[in-house]
Amino acid sequence: MRRYFFDWLFYVAMWMIVTLFYSIIFISMLNGIIEIFDLESELNKEPVYTYMVSYHQYIEAVVFGILFGTATFGINLAVDSTSIHKMSFGKTIIIKTVLYFIAITLVFFMMAGIIFTSGMSPVDAQYYLVFYQEHPIPKQIYIGITLFFIMSTMLINFVVLMIKKFGPGHMFQIILGRYHKPMTENRIFMFLDLKDSTTIAEKLGHIIYSKLLQQCFLDLNKLIPKSRAEIYQYVGDEAVLTWRIRGYESNFARPIRLFFAFKKKLEQRSKYYTGKFGVLPKFKAGINAGVVTVAEIGDLKREIAYHGDVVNTASRLRSACNEFDKELLASEYVVRNIDETYNYRIEEIGEVNLRGKKNSIKVFCIA
Repeated sequence: MRRYFFDWLFYVAMWMIVTLFYSIIFISMLNGIIEIFDLESELNKEPVYTYMVSYHQYIEAVVFGILFGTATFGINLAVDSTSIHKMSFGKTIIIKTVLYFIAITLVFFMMAGIIFTSGMSPVDAQYYLVFYQEHPIPKQIYIGITLFFIMSTMLINFVVLMIKKFGPGHMFQIILGRYHKPMTENRIFMFLDLKDSTTIAEKLGHIIYSKLLQQCFLDLNKLIPKSRAEIYQYVGDEAVLTWRIRGYESNFARPIRLFFAFKKKLEQRSKYYTGKFGVLPKFKAGINAGVVTVAEIGDLKREIAYHGDVVNTASRLRSACNEFDKELLASEYVVRNIDETYNYRIEEIGEVNLRGKKNSIKVFCIA
């Protein structure tokens, strides 16, 4: 619910900003025309003109932002929750455009209802009809309004796509240059990958195998908002997830809950996976936490990267799952900081020399 609230707030805020910006430009231009052509005396004869340059336009902008922002949030939520988001990018854009057109038409009718029933308008609807018949607005203005809202929709959708590309919060961090210079953060990392991936790939072939991974990660993504995880990267059949450790909350159990929620979801969809791919995918994971270095890297393609022994150890723990025939391994630091076990069985494996590390670390199995 928290994620949905912030998504809704984003769309509402963006459309409020857009419509307020439009209102400021519109009123400024109208006032300029009135002043240049000395139309003030003519203005006083028509209450519609007076209303069009009044503060009520800003109220309308706010109301429109709330209504259309809510509508676009609903459209994007519907698209992401149905099979539409699995379609090609072009088809998805066309469907969204049609839905936006329907939504903006309905919102304009709702706006008209609010304006007339609230008493904001100095005249009734019938007066407006007569006014616009006697004072035809140049088609260039309609074209300008249409282009403005089309460009605004494209801009907002572009921002949404960039947020999905870089991950929630990361795009703004890149824009603000937060990680332009390397800095340290305290984070949890979980490396998650498909068990017996080589065997499955040979059995299915590369195309079907890729479709299997696509579906697995789509199911994983549905669980991520609740766990408040950040997707660091996908590498082959592997997903790397991270959580920032904050002083006011203990979130060491979140990767564990996410892992078992993902396992449960795959099991619940076993008929789908075995029917379509002939295999029920199972994943293994390694979890570690601690201080890492964060830096923005690249120029032609920029991304935020995490460096340090914490990340390497999490990867080695994932690899060690095969050696100990376990699904989930975690470091001692993670296990000692779990505030609740949630009925999970935690078993100490002991001091383990992980591949590529000089010193041994205490490893735990969670089941």
